Amino acid sequence: MGGGSWPLPIPKIPPENAIPVVLLGVFGSLSLRSPLWTFVSFLLLGVSLHIIYKRIRKKCSSFYFSFTLCSLIGAHLVYELIGDEFMRITYAEYVTNIFLFTLTLYLMYRTKIGIGKDSTDFFLPNLRHDQKTSVERRKLAMAEHQIPSYNYCRRCDATVPGRDHHCVWLNVCIGRENRYWFLACLTIGACWIGLITNIFLNSICYPVSIFSNGLFGRGADGEGPISWVHHYGLIPVTCPEAYVKTSVTIGFVTSVYGLLVMLFLIAILVHQLRLLYKGVSYLELKYSGVNKKARTVTTSSMPSSMSGTSDVTR
Repeated sequence: MGGGSWPLPIPKIPPENAIPVVLLGVFGSLSLRSPLWTFVSFLLLGVSLHIIYKRIRKKCSSFYFSFTLCSLIGAHLVYELIGDEFMRITYAEYVTNIFLFTLTLYLMYRTKIGIGKDSTDFFLPNLRHDQKTSVERRKLAMAEHQIPSYNYCRRCDATVPGRDHHCVWLNVCIGRENRYWFLACLTIGACWIGLITNIFLNSICYPVSIFSNGLFGRGADGEGPISWVHHYGLIPVTCPEAYVKTSVTIGFVTSVYGLLVMLFLIAILVHQLRLLYKGVSYLELKYSGVNKKARTVTTSSMPSSMSGTSDVTR
């Protein structure tokens, strides 16, 4: 303790885990100034995430997963701390929010562990250990067993059965073993964000409970029915105290951010359901199109004497 030194070691936080907190803090603070600042801040945040993705897209990084966790925890803390100021949130709304929030985290966890550490044994059970640790030998063995090369992920350094894509937001490959967990995570996550955004906006902008009042046709004063679609709506048209009162502004900006995330999740969910309906993965659809185009170009560039179908078509 002598010499004035700090008794405990200072923990080292990896940059990929610290940068998401800094980004959300800086752009979140700037977005509280005015509607224009909100628009510009979220636009710059999206550009920053895209630039970072371009730099680390071929590496295994926990940046986007840390960003996802920070966003989830931050939104929940705002709901808990700011929501207490507005006494219109009912017990049913609170319990539903906690349930969906917990279920979203559970589905994220199941998606991450659903694929396992390495699924090479699923494909190549007869490979020796030294062959599994060599990327080149693994690729040769995969070619010998006619396994598509896109089932191997360089970020995870694993061979994933039915690999669809590598989800940077969860930092895990989506494949045959965890695809339905991923779809459930997208669905419940979008529902949770939609619910918490709706409750929060209606609480801070027009104090009314959508469970006990709005959605069941009773006004906030309980004296008569209202049309919640036209009067309050799923999302309030105006928020009088936004950018005037700090607590309302924080809740409003967080809700706008939540709406953008919800639309993003819905877009991914629709895309995944479309692939599921076609019975293919994203990489199968992508590489089959590339291979088909390559075969077409190769065939068209061949002399007629070398084409296998020239005599038939003539």
